[in-house]
Amino acid sequence: MSLQEIKPDYIPVKKSQPKQVDRERLRKICSNFEAIFVGKLLKSMRQSSGNDSLFGDGLGAQTYQSMFDSKLSEKIAQDGGFGVGRLLFNELSSRLHFSEDKKEMQPVSLKKLVMPPAKSFSGKPIEQTKGYHEIIKQAAKKYRLPVHLLYGVIAQESNWDPRAVSQVGAKGLMQLMDATAADMGVRNPFDPAQNIHGGAKYLRQQLDQFQGNVELALAAYNAGPGNVEKYGGMPPFKETQDYVEKVLSHSRKYNQLLSHIGNESD
Repeated sequence: MSLQEIKPDYIPVKKSQPKQVDRERLRKICSNFEAIFVGKLLKSMRQSSGNDSLFGDGLGAQTYQSMFDSKLSEKIAQDGGFGVGRLLFNELSSRLHFSEDKKEMQPVSLKKLVMPPAKSFSGKPIEQTKGYHEIIKQAAKKYRLPVHLLYGVIAQESNWDPRAVSQVGAKGLMQLMDATAADMGVRNPFDPAQNIHGGAKYLRQQLDQFQGNVELALAAYNAGPGNVEKYGGMPPFKETQDYVEKVLSHSRKYNQLLSHIGNESD
């Protein structure tokens, strides 16, 4: 069935437990644990070097040192740290049996995805993307995403280059960072199937976290969910704002192209 035949404004999704928020809470707890671990490690290193404080021995030195250690530990953990939090998260989530079939998925609003496309379009023609279409359809069905939304993300992220590597190390068609790829179960980010399924899974997580808001989910995909939460909505980064608009523009164009050739059918 094509999107032109869909009457509601949303893709309906069957609700079940546990909710996605439980997974995100576990991820936060594991990150906090790593921050505590790093803080203890920093303190132990200073003590072993004979310099217990970077702020001298004056009044309040220990308080300032404790505050410094806390912020530094949080920053290190947020940036991936030593991988302790990620390993702990992967182990606990496997024991708790989180699964895509048991998660509650938020419905995806289709309104902005089916608006008329922009006149200019830099994405590759459908003929050059057919090699990935079946993979995209499978991922879209599994994670309850519009096919053309995945087309839009891939077009903007890598312009359909499965070997693409960004300046910050994001890899493959959907430009997954190593830590994200590992969290999504992707072993080889240059394998199109693994990359597309991993990227679709990550995008689905952002949609669930931000109540199906496509713009905020895309912003989180680009700038990280932490920044969307920090600013209470779209982050004030021009790069991220431009990214969201370009993905939506690509998606609308691909929706039009796919509808014409009947390739969005289930």
